[in-house]
Amino acid sequence: MMFHIQDILCHRLGQTTITLLSGDTDVFVCLLYHLSINWLHQDLTELWLIRNSGVKRSILPLHEICTTLGRDLLKCLPALHALTGCDTTSKISTKLSALNTIRKRDDASLILNFDCPPPMTDSAIELAELFLVKCLKPSTELETFDELRLAAFDSNSLKLDFEKTVCTSTNARKHIQRSYYQMQLWIQAPFRDASLLMNAESYGFERIYGVLLPEIVISKPDSLPDPCKCGKCARQNVCPCRVAGIKCCKYCKCKSGEDCKNPITE
Repeated sequence: MMFHIQDILCHRLGQTTITLLSGDTDVFVCLLYHLSINWLHQDLTELWLIRNSGVKRSILPLHEICTTLGRDLLKCLPALHALTGCDTTSKISTKLSALNTIRKRDDASLILNFDCPPPMTDSAIELAELFLVKCLKPSTELETFDELRLAAFDSNSLKLDFEKTVCTSTNARKHIQRSYYQMQLWIQAPFRDASLLMNAESYGFERIYGVLLPEIVISKPDSLPDPCKCGKCARQNVCPCRVAGIKCCKYCKCKSGEDCKNPITE
């Protein structure tokens, strides 16, 4: 659909009006992005979208919506949509929360350049992770998903429901890479074969039996020991923390409290 609009604009002189029929959110986001960034400069003066949703039908003047929302917000829309969940990425937070976050100038800057050409940088991944953290916890000072998980554990203790806990930073960054890959397909769609731009397996996907699937990291680092279950950590060769030569922590059974006999903790 994006390619056909671009083709029309390349072969038609003068001001142009185009009407499309689609109820797909991906199409809606892509149309707004390209209208603002590319097509307004190619004499596309009016772009109308007919959306069908069940028994309801609406006709949206996208050219007027672009004027209302502003260029910076529209520039962020593909990133926002992919990061918070679309047909090919997992859901994180909500669209409304992300829109509220992006309306704050400092927070919007976190993904303003997410549409930069590949390869994706580590800095872009870190900024996108911080953006998603702010979508999930608007008032928090935390910056990573690992910190969110730790805070959730601290606040809920043994009653924590891990199915409702955010993923690790490692998996969040895989999600961000997949979102970036999907966004590049969207923003390059009118101009070239976007599937040739990037290798999906370098952006959070893995190929299993010929099928491209999201890469999920479920193992913890080998260097990360499990909390000990000693109670008092009195036996030097039994307490795993003492054997490893590290302090006990609040997640150990002893909670690194006054009863802990680990001399390193003391």
